[in-house]
Amino acid sequence: MKKQSCIFCGAPVTLLCDGHLGYPPSQHQPECISPFEPYTCDASMCHQCAILQNTMHICQRRGGCIVETVDHCPVCMENLPEHNRQIIHSPEQAATICAIPGR
Repeated sequence: MKKQSCIFCGAPVTLLCDGHLGYPPSQHQPECISPFEPYTCDASMCHQCAILQNTMHICQRRGGCIVETVDHCPVCMENLPEHNRQIIHSPEQAATICAIPGR
């Protein structure tokens, strides 16, 4: 399997962008979002190009504690609104939004 490179600088990939592009519609109320299944940017990036947004410490009963981070790529930081609540109706629509230059 070929190693991926950061799309911003070419370094080895360590993270995927967590920028929220939008959300699928709720199954029970199609005019509302389903907040637990966001479509994310998923741009391949290295630790140096990522912009840390949040750190979560998750403690499991028997599995110990882990640290999860929320990282955004430079494009999402520049172009996504702070609270993006748009409805995205399919994975194909999310891929189209992700492919728009300068999104």
